[in-house]
Amino acid sequence: MKKIFFGVVLLSSLFVSCSKDGDEGATTPSETYLHTTAGSSWNYRTVDNNTPGTPEDYTRTSTNKDTTINGKTYHVYSNSNSGESEYNGKVGNDYFIFQALPDELGGSTEENLYLKAGAAVNASWTQPYSLDAGGFPVTANVINKIIEKGMTKTVNGVNYTNVIRVKTDISIAGLPPGIVTFTTDINQYYAPKVGLIEASTKITFDVMGTRDSTNETTTLQSATLL
Repeated sequence: MKKIFFGVVLLSSLFVSCSKDGDEGATTPSETYLHTTAGSSWNYRTVDNNTPGTPEDYTRTSTNKDTTINGKTYHVYSNSNSGESEYNGKVGNDYFIFQALPDELGGSTEENLYLKAGAAVNASWTQPYSLDAGGFPVTANVINKIIEKGMTKTVNGVNYTNVIRVKTDISIAGLPPGIVTFTTDINQYYAPKVGLIEASTKITFDVMGTRDSTNETTTLQSATLL
């Protein structure tokens, strides 16, 4: 069962459709939070704050390819770490990613709404995942919420404006009481044109008396936007 919940932890890092609420007061932003020009690149660094060691660096590069999935146009990016393609799309002010779930969650491909740039502060949306946790059919709900808009944030010495902060929470439904306890503090920050500039994931969970945690931060080190 512990393996299943590690999969849920990994799920939170997918820069994560959706029943939604709280869209009152939504606006139409003039900026886009997705850049698709071929040859543009983003250099990221992930640090494990629990056991600091060698950071994990990777580069995300925009290709010259688009594809259609579920009736939406997705732009294709390459990832130097995984060697696999990534698919990001935009419909109106909603931003989607299409990618495989962690192996612990079955490895199926999912379409996720990770940012609602036109939604008001406090708007939220939920992505449910049906899992088999050691014979228990459970649902892991990943709930995203707009916490701040129009903020200024400095990442790696660069000042970004009109940043949107999205907070992600995880809940588990279907298990008997006391089987698992979660504490989460997961945040993503998106800047106009650049996209993701920082993501922090702090999760502590107790599965039948076994306690574990993850604490990682991913930051944009540099970007070349053509």
